[in-house]
Amino acid sequence: MPDKTTKSMTGARSESYERLDQSVSKLGSNRLAQKLAYFGWFPAYLKQRLTRRSPRGPIHVIFAIADHFEPAIVPGDGSAHASYNEQERKLECWCRDYPRAVAHWRDAEGFPLRHTYFYPAEQYDRDLVSRLAEHCSSGWGEIEIHLHHGMGRPDTAENTRRQLVHFRDTLAFKHGCLAYEGESETPRYAFVHGNFALANSAGGYGCGVDCETQILAETRCYADLTMPASAFHPAQITKINSLYECGLPLRQRAPHRRGGPQTGIIASRVSDHAPGTAYARFRPVFAFRSGEI
Repeated sequence: MPDKTTKSMTGARSESYERLDQSVSKLGSNRLAQKLAYFGWFPAYLKQRLTRRSPRGPIHVIFAIADHFEPAIVPGDGSAHASYNEQERKLECWCRDYPRAVAHWRDAEGFPLRHTYFYPAEQYDRDLVSRLAEHCSSGWGEIEIHLHHGMGRPDTAENTRRQLVHFRDTLAFKHGCLAYEGESETPRYAFVHGNFALANSAGGYGCGVDCETQILAETRCYADLTMPASAFHPAQITKINSLYECGLPLRQRAPHRRGGPQTGIIASRVSDHAPGTAYARFRPVFAFRSGEI
């Protein structure tokens, strides 16, 4: 017969396995709950489909291509970074081939399809951005701000503000990018958050700054185009297919979860430092757009 020590060890082992089973079960339940929560947007989508009226007369279709433009990315390995030579090669191929691919497509005013390149601030390289800015000044698009942060550990509000302002001013004053409101000398910019974690909306991953939306507003961001997130991503919100202003305090985590119609537009002018022809652009003052799902 087993002695008391054996019985004690067996009992402890059983308890350990039981706790492990409970942990695994809880983890599975959490994952299931997260997947189910992702579909919180579906009621809004269904309502839109049932109540949206078909437009009459001519329809103006506007394409907004918000590209997470990252020459350093290595397909299939999110943690790797391409060599500088590879980044340069990819960028040169893009700048050469893009005009060939879209030059014959023109809108009602004769403009080609213009691409918006959200370039990651943390991957800034002067020569690469200069080449892309040259491409854009020829009429093929514009550069705006993208940012990955808070990956290894949560970022701080101070560091986030510093990165945004530094990259904003670098794009405007060194590369002739971005736009200005009226006669203001402070550049304005559009924004896309890396890993979709806008205003710490992914449970602390990929951000860490609850008041990020307030920082965006104070640093002259006029629009965020982060949403929609990828499938089953925890940052996905329930509000979709809308151009709107945040309805919650901007210092609060994920204030873009609620919102009402945007209330104004600004007439923007391209940087005076930009080469080529400037053109007027009309943009929402500070709106968040959730794309079609």
